[in-house]
Amino acid sequence: MLRLVILAGAIAYLAYAKLHHPDAGAKPETAAAIPTNAKEFKLGTLDFKACDIKQKNSGATTSAFCAPFSVPENRDDKDGRKIDLRLALIKSDAAAADADIVVFLAGGPGQAAVDTWPQVAGSFAPLRKHHHILLLDQRGTGQSNPLTCKHSDDETDTGEDFDAAKAEQRMRACLDEVAKKADPRFYTTTIAADDLEAVRVALGSPTFDLVGISYGTRMAQQYAMRHPDGVRSIVLDSVAPNEIALGQDFAANLDNSLKAQFTACTNTPACQKAFGDSYANLFALRDQLRANPRDFDYHNPTTFKFDKKRLNQYALTGLVRMFAYTPETAALLPLSISQGLRGDFTPLLGQTELLKGDLADLTDNGMQMSVICSEDADLIAPRPE
Repeated sequence: MLRLVILAGAIAYLAYAKLHHPDAGAKPETAAAIPTNAKEFKLGTLDFKACDIKQKNSGATTSAFCAPFSVPENRDDKDGRKIDLRLALIKSDAAAADADIVVFLAGGPGQAAVDTWPQVAGSFAPLRKHHHILLLDQRGTGQSNPLTCKHSDDETDTGEDFDAAKAEQRMRACLDEVAKKADPRFYTTTIAADDLEAVRVALGSPTFDLVGISYGTRMAQQYAMRHPDGVRSIVLDSVAPNEIALGQDFAANLDNSLKAQFTACTNTPACQKAFGDSYANLFALRDQLRANPRDFDYHNPTTFKFDKKRLNQYALTGLVRMFAYTPETAALLPLSISQGLRGDFTPLLGQTELLKGDLADLTDNGMQMSVICSEDADLIAPRPE
């Protein structure tokens, strides 16, 4: 559920570890050379051909190489349904890349590695000097038999009051819809880890350097437990330890993050003078919107037209949570909150509209529900916060 930003330090550490490995003086094992201008090539048993990765909300594309790959949906039923997984390779800049392959494991659960790649490609650039980068849309995401459900604008509106009964109704409708082309029981982390191992074997059994982000760190841990021989190194960025249930710590984590981010503002004289106590202002604005939800006319940043939107405490909460994920977006919050208290909600409304589009891809994702319902939901207990 993230606007994904990979920490440069994590990537730098992977490069550092390689250079300072005890065997760093030895010449690394290299993979078969791929001609610079190749339009197609073979790795292991897989035939890769040139393809383009589209970038969301843009006409830009990223060059890659794609290969068809299918797996049984249920590995215990060899005659059962087969599902096609989207597999892409970002070729190394080197004439002969090192034999170990870097694997990007996307977050969510529900994000697709291939679709997310354009956002993170720059951070991986140093690794491409000597490594191929492997992108596999986890089953149920992207173009790997996606478990998507129909939605209306109201269903993905971050300003909607939460209704547990309505949420359950939507969940059951989503289940009925995805059941037409998939059995959600087989769209879990450990089964997806076996998919990744099948890809590794098809590639000729190289070792993997796993780079997991958020939920992708769970995937990395599960793969390493089940297929340790396939792992050369692991980077866990924004770690989700195996013992936690996704969702149980969201409230405390958000509160801690906001306090730290807003303290940075109050400790900066110009920021403190302009916006005061942003943490206290946030609660004041929340209380205003809770007591008096309001409809506003605003300029929609995605359609460039004037629209009407309802702003309440839930819209504010959703925006603040998602914007707290990265420094770039968190830096907008003191200004947006301050303007809201002055009655100017244009920035908040525009930002919630942008956020709504990003969230739609995940709120309609049955794969996310398959993972959370089977791996986390029964472990979440009511807590005061």
